[in-house]
Amino acid sequence: MPAARLYRPAGPDGPFSRLHPLVCRFSVVACAEVCDPSPFWHGPVHVGWDHGEERDVPQFVAAVLHGRLVPRTATTALGTRYDGWAAPEDVTAADEYSASTPTTPLAPA
Repeated sequence: MPAARLYRPAGPDGPFSRLHPLVCRFSVVACAEVCDPSPFWHGPVHVGWDHGEERDVPQFVAAVLHGRLVPRTATTALGTRYDGWAAPEDVTAADEYSASTPTTPLAPA
């Protein structure tokens, strides 16, 4: 079930205004751009999802309602698992990368 964790307000009557990090980005970066020198055991690219970023509650809700953020899911042996939120283009890029390299699992960056 897609969800978002809120930070507790500072005071008892304070508003819930910030979300825990939850929005991720997918990237494919050439190893040569990240590693200098590139170790022989690394592949040609570094692929994965970066760690999440915080959002204000109104920004997050607006992004979800306007389709700028969608739930990110992963299929496992136990079924489909919710795995945070991302821009639709990042989800598409990750799916296309997975389809083009079926033997390489996507690992967190």
